Amino acid sequence: WMHASDEEVAKAGALTVAEAVAARRPLLVMSALPGQEKGNLRYVLESGIGAYAPPGLALVRALRLLEEQDFRPALWLENMSRVDRPGAQEEIADLLLATAETASNRPSRVPAMASQGGGRGGLGAVGEVSR
Repeated sequence: WMHASDEEVAKAGALTVAEAVAARRPLLVMSALPGQEKGNLRYVLESGIGAYAPPGLALVRALRLLEEQDFRPALWLENMSRVDRPGAQEEIADLLLATAETASNRPSRVPAMASQGGGRGGLGAVGEVSR
């Protein structure tokens, strides 16, 4: 749906920010939950890929400003091109595979489950993995 819009008005969810960058849609963040979303809002502002416009008069003003610029704020779009990484998912997958291959060649440090017996079908006690 984002490609069908002129701008994105949303909270600062990670996927929303990433999709707005990929779709090159002006991003107005109206709220951010404590924790990750606050960090996402900080990223949007520091990267220059959008603005904070809380619900109410500030949001109305921001939308009017975008409309005056035909919903194509040049600096935001330029910054989106700079931060966008279209092949990032492949890079992450390759890194995870390489890490998994490296880890599979090392002795395990994960505790093994040792049976306590007793016939109750319980998980038992955690014991050390022998090497």
